[in-house]
Amino acid sequence: MSKRQRVTVAAGAVLALLLSPGLAVTAHAGTSINDAWETIKASDPKLAQDIGSIDGSRTNSGIRLSVATHLGSGNSRISLPGNSGTVVSSSNTGARLVTSGDGTFTAIVNRSDGLTTHLATVLDQDSKKNAVEFGVENAAVSLTADGLANLKAANGETWFVAPPLVSDARGHKVQAKFTTNGANLTLTLDKNHDAAYPIVANTVMATALFRNLYADFWKNDFRFNGDLTVAGWAVYISGPMGQLTLNNSGWKEWTKKFPDITNKPTLNQQYRCHVLGALAAGQWNLERARRNMSSNLWHDWFVKRCNW
Repeated sequence: MSKRQRVTVAAGAVLALLLSPGLAVTAHAGTSINDAWETIKASDPKLAQDIGSIDGSRTNSGIRLSVATHLGSGNSRISLPGNSGTVVSSSNTGARLVTSGDGTFTAIVNRSDGLTTHLATVLDQDSKKNAVEFGVENAAVSLTADGLANLKAANGETWFVAPPLVSDARGHKVQAKFTTNGANLTLTLDKNHDAAYPIVANTVMATALFRNLYADFWKNDFRFNGDLTVAGWAVYISGPMGQLTLNNSGWKEWTKKFPDITNKPTLNQQYRCHVLGALAAGQWNLERARRNMSSNLWHDWFVKRCNW
């Protein structure tokens, strides 16, 4: 009987591993274990920092597993491509590289904010895959108009999977989107893509786009503050669809935390300005004392940098 072990991968998320030590592992001929790690690290420098250094003593460790990331405290979960595979390598931060032996490698990484689980899947040319399917158990799957996948767990908790950011060996973006039949979540590449393999598909799973939401005072009136989570940054850099996600799903997080934030237009105007220029915003600060935005969009948004 295999020994059961649980490994925490993010706040509220648990990776369940059914371990059977001692099985031999042969990496797929098309992509080596080191190539897979390097491809994943090269796709996102901040992700590379959270992965850390590869533990050579644990490379090719031969641990068979059934992989499922549990959602919160209930029995809902999302499984990785192939549903089962082999842990072939790990890093000094606990990141694990899993392969199903079909040319697909998936890295499971805890991001630095402690709130986000990052899934990075590498496809090589030999795999001939244009889609990656994640199984979902005991949770309803729905897609928003802005490309966000919502997973509503049986216990009422809601998780989201950010729109995929997919790039090829040349660093070129590959168009991709999520589809669902209500039970499974599938990441599908544009069938007309002319990508250079290997391709890496990055996506993140979390319960929030923002963290550290709190209120204080500025000029004798309320100021509302917050920071993007790692997942929030991933959504932002995904492009126009990511900005749409922040303007919709992200704003709902602020209004849920601060119901009175809707009582003056300037607050939402400042928020939308940060969405447009979040890369330089640092912490987001929305000050109620500021006037409502003028008709001079260039002056208020770009010259004043949202602080009109």
